[in-house]
Amino acid sequence: MLGVNHDTVAGPSGEEIAQVVEAATDQAVAVGAMAAERRPPTSRIATQRITGVDEKRRLVCALSSSGAYFADSTNSIQPLEGVNPLLILGILNSRLLNWRFDLTSTNNNVGTNELEALPFPNALDESIAKQIERVAKALTDNGGVKVKDSFRAADLQKLDELVFSLFGLTQAEVETVKRRKSIE
Repeated sequence: MLGVNHDTVAGPSGEEIAQVVEAATDQAVAVGAMAAERRPPTSRIATQRITGVDEKRRLVCALSSSGAYFADSTNSIQPLEGVNPLLILGILNSRLLNWRFDLTSTNNNVGTNELEALPFPNALDESIAKQIERVAKALTDNGGVKVKDSFRAADLQKLDELVFSLFGLTQAEVETVKRRKSIE
């Protein structure tokens, strides 16, 4: 019968094993912390990256609160600290920014460079900003901007009017945007 002579087999001591386990645990904690630092933000705005040039609404944005990774057909926008994502969401989903986007976008991609080039007001009327946030929240709670029903149409019309006001457009400018950008 084969046997092992325990007197001649040298193995690690309990103290050596404890040191290896402690070092491995420290490394696992460090790797876990690095992975957590690279996770996507919990709350951000998702935008489609590919859209037809003849789509009525080319900027379609939604609030993502899952912290999940996005596929390569999706962009994400992380609002600056202290800026409510619903405000940015409302402005991006407006007829005004869809119209502005169409002026300079000539292909089916929605690039981050194009999103970054979109105008946003430097000074905000807080009352209008809060109203935009409320309408954007209502649209988000009811399925987003692409769902078609009479309540959504009223919310989108209200959103457009608020964004026109936030940007300080005259009635003539509003009519130009409405005439050139039908998104109903």
